[in-house]
Amino acid sequence: MRLTRIMPSLCYLREHLSYNSVTGTITLKSTGRVLNANVGHGYLAVCFSGYNLRAHRVAYLLHTGTLPAGLDIDHIDGDKANNRAANLRAVTRSTNMRNVKRRVDNTSDHTGVSPLTVRVGQKVYNYWKVQWTTNTGSKRSKSFPFNDTGLAMATVFRDGVERAIGGYTDRHKTAA
Repeated sequence: MRLTRIMPSLCYLREHLSYNSVTGTITLKSTGRVLNANVGHGYLAVCFSGYNLRAHRVAYLLHTGTLPAGLDIDHIDGDKANNRAANLRAVTRSTNMRNVKRRVDNTSDHTGVSPLTVRVGQKVYNYWKVQWTTNTGSKRSKSFPFNDTGLAMATVFRDGVERAIGGYTDRHKTAA
């Protein structure tokens, strides 16, 4: 199912759809049918009158009356099927990407901290590398010794970066 990029007007959506902000369901007014079809990767779609729209974007628009240009609609709890009003927020793409779940192949058990191997001639050097993206979109990194103390320093440093930058939720520390 191909999702439509162009969102109909708020007036058109309110004429045809009803949104329950407590349950997060969207129904077609003419039939009372719930329009939450699973489109893969956990997202739900609203399909009606030739439109195939992301349900969380429709829910946010119906609830707030606006869909801020250039912003993503984020699921605060990370559940892409949870389209309750209290679970949706408009954020920058950078903030939205900060809240992805920790990868299952993460060996440090900490988001943004990974092993780094550097080869210089015949010598091999191992480090813990902390990576982050600033609020302006610049990518930054810092290295720490590859031992238990280095990992502890790297995770404390990464936690400090998260607090300083802001916009993170607890879900990015949970494995996918």
